[in-house]
Amino acid sequence: MKLAFIGAGRMAEAILRGLISSKAFLKNRIAISDKDVARSKQISKKYGVQAADDNSQAAEASDVIILAVKP
Repeated sequence: MKLAFIGAGRMAEAILRGLISSKAFLKNRIAISDKDVARSKQISKKYGVQAADDNSQAAEASDVIILAVKP
C-alpha cells in the first residue's frame, strides 16, 4: 500500500515519524507534497521518503492520502 501526505508541516512530520518508527509503512511507500517545495524536500531527505512535485502527483500514485494542511 502506498501513502501520500498532502502538506509537510509539523503535523505531517509527527505522523510520518510515528509511522516510520513503528514500521507501519516502509519509507519507499510514502510520498510527501507541500506548496513549499523546499520543506517537502527537507522532509524527504530527513526521513527517506519521496518528495512529489505537486499534490496531484502524490495523490495519483497512492492508495491512502493524508491531508495534513491547516483548515
